[in-house]
Amino acid sequence: MQFMIDFENTGSAGLRGASFLLPEDTVTIFYSECSDKAESGFMSDIFASGCVCRGYKLFRAGKNSLDFYIASELGRIFGNGYTGKAAIVSKDQGFKGVADFWRYCSDEKHMVILDSTIEKCIHEAQERNERTYHVRQRLKRVSIEAELSAYKERNRMKSLIHNALAETEFAETAEEVQNIISEQPERKIIYLNTLKRFGKRDGLKIYRSVRKVLDLKD
Repeated sequence: MQFMIDFENTGSAGLRGASFLLPEDTVTIFYSECSDKAESGFMSDIFASGCVCRGYKLFRAGKNSLDFYIASELGRIFGNGYTGKAAIVSKDQGFKGVADFWRYCSDEKHMVILDSTIEKCIHEAQERNERTYHVRQRLKRVSIEAELSAYKERNRMKSLIHNALAETEFAETAEEVQNIISEQPERKIIYLNTLKRFGKRDGLKIYRSVRKVLDLKD
């Protein structure tokens, strides 16, 4: 996938989601003298992904000059035979005209996505791959109240498990045990998974210790 970053428009915020880039992606950053500083963490994520990364610095200042750079580069890429999806990372809604041209007017149809971050563009691309799933999970809107309630419950359980195992030889397993219980809170499955992870002898001891303090479901 091709990502065109209108850095003068989005700043470092536009690079959010760089950790989801893949080796087959290409990121092209369009920037100017007055917008040439990016957060190092995002740049590191881009380089670590193994994708192709390029940059074009504005040669001569002018109104919407970088916008024309982006439109020109997009035309060059499609003209050279690229058939995949392309994304313009920008908050400038004027780029809708570019997207409309390639989707509806050009003889050769291409999908051009417009959104304000790499992350959101990946989401809009609707690719059928693992990164799209993870981006969707990250962007999913959740209830603050429900999340805080779940957070408090996890901390409560963590404390109970820690106390149950603190005076045993299995004190260091508390975090692993909590993960087992969180994955599937049914008593039988917790029992089987504990024995599978720690062996029959140790697993049975651990299970009996935590069962005393947790209200496990049958």
